Amino acid sequence: MIDEKTREELNACLPTFSVSEDEADNFYACPSCGQLVDMRRLGDVLHHEEEGHKPLPVNDP
Repeated sequence: MIDEKTREELNACLPTFSVSEDEADNFYACPSCGQLVDMRRLGDVLHHEEEGHKPLPVNDP
């Protein structure tokens, strides 16, 4: 993992890009596992870059 930071620590990083008005623009489907990935969550994005990863658990609101 990058500098041994946890996924939670990476997700806490502040974005340095403009925020899209269309919420759908913030997501992409992982080509490996098919899970939708929120590009604003750096830790999740990096998880989906790992070869052979499994989908992340989904938290119910």
